[in-house]
Amino acid sequence: MYPMALGLKVTGGSVDIIGTRTYQYLDVYTYDNIKTDAEIFIYRRKNGQHIIDFINGSFIAVENLKARPLMRFNGESINPEVYKYKGGCMSIRFSAPKTGTITFYLK
Repeated sequence: MYPMALGLKVTGGSVDIIGTRTYQYLDVYTYDNIKTDAEIFIYRRKNGQHIIDFINGSFIAVENLKARPLMRFNGESINPEVYKYKGGCMSIRFSAPKTGTITFYLK
């Protein structure tokens, strides 16, 4: 049976996690500390900055954060109605699937 989603955790280098799901499965899948419904994403950390590039996703969450992050989507500040932080988990829910880049630093 073909998997519904696949994640690859990379140790070393600048990419931490690469994940993808098959087109017809629109559920939220968990890849280590990332939860998303994006078709494909790349999560990396570089010089204290967290970067998530994704395609066709309406929900993205990063767990196990020690502080509230300063968030941007495609270089712009994220609307507070879209972005939440609670109990070490940052989550973003868009009203429709989007493609782009989320960047954040921890305060």
